Amino acid sequence: MTFLLEDIMEAALRADFGPQAESIIEQWRRIDPRHEWAEEKIYGRTAQFCAWTRAQRKNGLSGLLSSLDPMYPAFYPIWVRNGVANLVSPEILDTFDGAEWDDPKW
Repeated sequence: MTFLLEDIMEAALRADFGPQAESIIEQWRRIDPRHEWAEEKIYGRTAQFCAWTRAQRKNGLSGLLSSLDPMYPAFYPIWVRNGVANLVSPEILDTFDGAEWDDPKW
């Protein structure tokens, strides 16, 4: 059942995000649910996602998923120097920890 749900998620990402889908899927797969960082940060990251406009959500999802890597605060300045797009600074993301989620107006 889990593999079927994963396949459905991947198909939906490919349909909605086109060429960006592979990057999003790669970032999603890198999240280690056993690591406490992801659990600690997921609420704030979801609040950030809900605060974005539809276009920002589409452009920023890959970067937001990247931020669930426990090494993100260390990697962020390196990635920015290397020109990686659609990242959000760890300091901005941390302001969303414990924040109420906005209505994402799907």
